[in-house]
Amino acid sequence: MSPEELVEMTPFTIRGGEYVNLAAEAARNLFITHAKNQPRIRSIFFSNNPYDPKQGQIHTGFDFNKFATAYVSKAISMTNGYGFAAAINVGAVDSYLKSVYESTEWIALGFELYSLTFPDDVKRGNHTFRNYVDHDREEWGKKLSDVVSTDPWMNNHVSRYIHNQWPHYNEDVNVILFKVHLLNESLVDKTFDELKKGIPKITNEFSTTTYLGVPLNAGDILGIVQKEIGKSTSSSYTPPVLPIPGGGATFPITQTTTRWGANVAAYITSQSKNYGFYSGKHPDNSKTSHSKPCTIL
Repeated sequence: MSPEELVEMTPFTIRGGEYVNLAAEAARNLFITHAKNQPRIRSIFFSNNPYDPKQGQIHTGFDFNKFATAYVSKAISMTNGYGFAAAINVGAVDSYLKSVYESTEWIALGFELYSLTFPDDVKRGNHTFRNYVDHDREEWGKKLSDVVSTDPWMNNHVSRYIHNQWPHYNEDVNVILFKVHLLNESLVDKTFDELKKGIPKITNEFSTTTYLGVPLNAGDILGIVQKEIGKSTSSSYTPPVLPIPGGGATFPITQTTTRWGANVAAYITSQSKNYGFYSGKHPDNSKTSHSKPCTIL
């Protein structure tokens, strides 16, 4: 462990020509995992979804159950067959999701989850950033701040900046600021001020970045929802046998009812309804058939 190793740690990698933040991807995956693991939604749609230990560290007041319900309801509105799509109030779902994605709460939630994933997903050599967080954190924060304020480090990076050899300078500077934030928050402003002296165009945006990324696509779970709708259950009822005076008996009609997506229908009329996502139109998901009566003399 060293200040030089610490300063070089980054969540970014090049993938397909894009500068990709792996810790942010991990934060988004954590969000999706936690949403899918809300008890009611998990029991019906995602029973095999794994748990992430970091879920226990999420302390935000964000209503994951409402979001998960909206996410699944949106997918239900995209399904075919048995009138399930018409059972969803799409306008209410879309309005709610839009309000979430455009809110400061979405940014704050991303920041919290990013803070959970960053220490373990950012590494260099044999060490993760977690090693620095767990051992003399504030001292390592000071060393990091000091290193990026030295003339050798500054001269090298200012030269790269001036000669257009540092295309992602603002992202990289904000990674430095975020690391200082996690290690020794009191030094963030000082570090930023020092960096800005040599690189005046940088902006401090590590706390306002949308780490959770773009809105989730309900189409990603459409296949799972459609499969659940396709599941059928049947129940039959036969009235008692009617004896015929003088001998014989009439075996009455047997009524068999088949229902498709019974669990999904129950979910819509309970969970979706609780949040205003139910249109009031029950799915047309049942069919009743009758056997012919039989008389034996």
